[in-house]
Amino acid sequence: MGWNCCSDWKSKQDVIDEYEDRLRKSGYNVRIEGSWFYVEKDGKPADLIYLLANKSYGEWGYKAISVSCGPSAYNAPLWMVQKVHQLLRAGEPRIRCLSLH
Repeated sequence: MGWNCCSDWKSKQDVIDEYEDRLRKSGYNVRIEGSWFYVEKDGKPADLIYLLANKSYGEWGYKAISVSCGPSAYNAPLWMVQKVHQLLRAGEPRIRCLSLH
């Protein structure tokens, strides 16, 4: 997945707020810590996402990196990992890369 950018976003917080809004409008419950998004659907873990946000050429953008999309070098908060760990080990199909365009 590539980067999503918008000239309306004036700060990293604008990017985080927009991504959270998209998740909520898609029917997910979201808890955020830093750049980490713990996502639930119907009270069950749905995904754990790192939101990489950067400003380039005067425009803010983001790349959402799901923990289910493969290894990465980011450290998630322990409580979030504990919530999704068993599902990842079991290969649970509901843990997948969320696509919000």
